[in-house]
Amino acid sequence: MAKRWLNNCILNHVSCNRLSNRALNLPTRLIDLGYTTSAFDLSSMHLIESRRLAPGTKYATLSHCWGTKTSLELTRGSINDLLVHIPETGLCKTFFDSAVAAKELGIRYLWIDRLCIIQHDEEDWRTESANMQEVYSNAFLNIAATAARDGDDGCFMERNPLLLEKCFVRADWDGDAERYNGLYQLVTINRFLDCIEGAPLNSRGWVVQERYLSRRILQFCFQRLFWECCESASCEVEPDPGSRFAQKKPHLAPLKSWTYSGPERLKDVDSVHWAWCFMVSKFSKCKLTHKSDKLPAIAGITKDFEPLLGENVVGLWKRFIEYELLWSTSSKHPDDEPTRTSFSCVPSWSWASLDKSIYFHQSHVLNTVDSCGRISYIVAEVLNMPTDITWHVETDEMEKGELTIKGQLIKVQLDPWQTGKTIFSGINGKSVDQICSDFEADCHMDRKDQYHDTSMRTIYCLPILSQVGGSLPSRHTVTGLLLEPSGTQSSFKRIGLFRVTGGSIHFLRQGDGPALHGGSYNNTIDRVLQYEFRGKEVTDIWAAHQFAIVII
Repeated sequence: MAKRWLNNCILNHVSCNRLSNRALNLPTRLIDLGYTTSAFDLSSMHLIESRRLAPGTKYATLSHCWGTKTSLELTRGSINDLLVHIPETGLCKTFFDSAVAAKELGIRYLWIDRLCIIQHDEEDWRTESANMQEVYSNAFLNIAATAARDGDDGCFMERNPLLLEKCFVRADWDGDAERYNGLYQLVTINRFLDCIEGAPLNSRGWVVQERYLSRRILQFCFQRLFWECCESASCEVEPDPGSRFAQKKPHLAPLKSWTYSGPERLKDVDSVHWAWCFMVSKFSKCKLTHKSDKLPAIAGITKDFEPLLGENVVGLWKRFIEYELLWSTSSKHPDDEPTRTSFSCVPSWSWASLDKSIYFHQSHVLNTVDSCGRISYIVAEVLNMPTDITWHVETDEMEKGELTIKGQLIKVQLDPWQTGKTIFSGINGKSVDQICSDFEADCHMDRKDQYHDTSMRTIYCLPILSQVGGSLPSRHTVTGLLLEPSGTQSSFKRIGLFRVTGGSIHFLRQGDGPALHGGSYNNTIDRVLQYEFRGKEVTDIWAAHQFAIVII
């Protein structure tokens, strides 16, 4: 079955074969599985330096869960021995099974991180981790030990073959339903999600990148095989390419299309950007053994998308920076605690500063009309942000993480509910009722400890996104950052996200900012809102009454 999928992809899939005729760069080291008559004979297996191979040599990669058990690994002390011979007895079951699978599919060379990157060697890890984009993108096939929790589980597991048999039922109804009588096949349409998305392998942070970059993936799941490539997705029960399983990964397609399309690539930048945001959200839910791997673990995808999306800084694209600042933690409940990572110099305005699942609301990303008919646009402007911070975070120099943004500041008092939801209890020293009766505010704090004692702290709102129009044009909505002074003048740290609906007109009137052309500040706000409800561009008017602050 796997050979059939692979051969069909080789013969018929244009996108998957874009790279086939190029002299592709190889990983620094590969495992040579050797020439033997049996795929199970690995007696001549050894490590090889790829400079001895022709560019474009076909190889497979392995995606797997490391687990906690020790296994044969490449070290400075073992490299000379492994270049001569890799003993089968030292391999865990997952490594052995993946080697057998590769040989059965006619692939002589295999890349396994633990055997091809020198372990416990910081210099080699930095060099090789920076090349992950090419390692997986250039591979002929990715072998995924999807169901394996560690190296002992392997790719080939005991299973009940009867579960792979097609199951049919005959319908025999009376009356109006009689026309539907006949033979029907029963299928479990959620198996893709159950077997792959919920599998042990796909809880690993590094695997998100491996899966997105690989053009072909053979998934060894519990009870069955699955196939994924740029153009199809199939399983043993429903083996024909183009099955319904392809519909289970709608956000994968734009990224795959960008990576493996021809020189024309994708022109729909917004769709690719939204697919990126979906990927980041998925990645943030995954586990990393080393928290400092958070940005390196997606550096390969980041590098691949720089030609389309531009410069990326600490996980955010400068081209979309105002939208991307509006990330939020996935849970509103403080007991589901997000914490700052041990990667301490990641600035607070980046989602990478939290060891927590996050998400981007689609209307915060796409500058279009949302499902309610509202138009979204930016009311703040990032003036300056750091460059090349991703690979220098180990220096712990916080000044490199400074982001300068021009916007409006509104001082608020917060009231944490016992449910974990936080609301405004006051604005600029006034109660909410004094400002507006039709007022709804919702706050997502970034950390558990930020839900407590908020009434005693000085907190500011920085509006970034304005949404107007739709079926209720008076329901003007403003979304932005919750900030706290950092201790230095005009410098703040992000502590959460806020959203104000209904009374946001009156909310904006409470902001600090200079008057426009000698008029009062409130007159400026009224002019801005008047322009908003006409659906016109208001960026210039907003800019006239804002001032710059720094977020670290």
